[in-house]
Amino acid sequence: MSKKHIHWLHEQLPLLVAQGIITTETAARINSHYDNQEAPSSRPLALTLFAILGGILIAGGIILLMAHNWMEFNRPTRAFISFLLVILGQVIVGYGIWKDKTSAAYREGAGLFAQLTFGAGMALIGQTYHLSDDYGAFTLTWMLGTLPLVYLLQATGPALIYLIGITFWATHVHDWYHHRHPAVWWVWIALLIPYAVMQMRRNPYHPRAILLMWGLGISLAIGTGICLESGWRNLWLVIYSGMFVSLYLIGSFWQGEGRSLWQRPLTFIGGMGATILLFIMTFDHAWNHIGWVESIGNLQDGSWAVLHDVFLACVTTLTSVILMVTCRRRGQSFQLGLGILPVVVTLGYLIIGSGHGSSLAHPFFIIANLYFLGFSIMTLIQGLKERQLGTVNYGMLMMAALILARFFDSHFGFIAKGLVFIVLGCAFLGVNFFLARRKVGPTP
Repeated sequence: MSKKHIHWLHEQLPLLVAQGIITTETAARINSHYDNQEAPSSRPLALTLFAILGGILIAGGIILLMAHNWMEFNRPTRAFISFLLVILGQVIVGYGIWKDKTSAAYREGAGLFAQLTFGAGMALIGQTYHLSDDYGAFTLTWMLGTLPLVYLLQATGPALIYLIGITFWATHVHDWYHHRHPAVWWVWIALLIPYAVMQMRRNPYHPRAILLMWGLGISLAIGTGICLESGWRNLWLVIYSGMFVSLYLIGSFWQGEGRSLWQRPLTFIGGMGATILLFIMTFDHAWNHIGWVESIGNLQDGSWAVLHDVFLACVTTLTSVILMVTCRRRGQSFQLGLGILPVVVTLGYLIIGSGHGSSLAHPFFIIANLYFLGFSIMTLIQGLKERQLGTVNYGMLMMAALILARFFDSHFGFIAKGLVFIVLGCAFLGVNFFLARRKVGPTP
């Protein structure tokens, strides 16, 4: 049960006792049950974070101690120390598996220690024998070599390091036209998906699952942009609209009952990304620079970059449509307001970019503005209906951003603009004061 519902139940129990529906002893037992259920919610997160930090600090300290006199050692000694670091990490992991250590703190700490010492050992061997200085190859070897730790220990810390490492690798090999394809990054991401699914099925609100979803969502948002390299102008609008909406809808399915935004990472990342993208579409500049027909020659030349981007646009859009249909079947009508964004963007891209539909750029600019305004009103109404102050403020902020953006696009004078600022400010203060007096919850 969520914190909001537990608070409501605590308020209702005295009334039920006064009306004789339940006894005082029953009310006390109910209170005790839900108080015990709510109290330890922050403890697993603290244990997980401290275990991750502890593993990093211990590994870093050992590496620094050895680095103090590193140059004074001969090559065999350096090689022995390097291998010793790697073996020490594996022994700690093996001991935990042998003794069946179920403590999250042990598994997270041991996994990170083994992962960092493995990387340090590789780096020291490479420095000692002057091996290749290809940082991309080193990082990828390190990440793939330590990925089994994630599954063996069911540890999220090494998974987060893995996401950082493969994203760094994508930035290092970002060179489509010299046969260094960053799109392989999607393969490395896919290797982690089974672990993510296992964590979400086990408990989507456990700190390990939440931390993993934050890392995965941020990595997808960054890595997708790194992989894009086609000559199709503004195709990224189609790709990102489908990806952000897919993350938003998946988050609403898996973690929609989270007590706060922290417990709904995919919903937050996808929702914020899609909202910002929709706001960008309210400017005519976004629609005036679409021209996929002009770039069709790149596809005929067999550019892997173009094939990757077109395929990704199709996959993200199709995924978002499938999720939108699922959302409709579940009766989640509010999510559909943002869910149709990929359909609008894709239709606009296909029509305007066809070569003879450039005159429709302005109508789609108007449609985007009406869509943004409609969604902001829908968000405001939803917040008022559920008495959620954060959702109300979010809807009002969207509306204010649209009004101000159109004002700065126009030739209104300073007096008119100043009056609009005052009106918007009064509206924000008035609505917040009105809802605060009715004890509206802060969670959006």
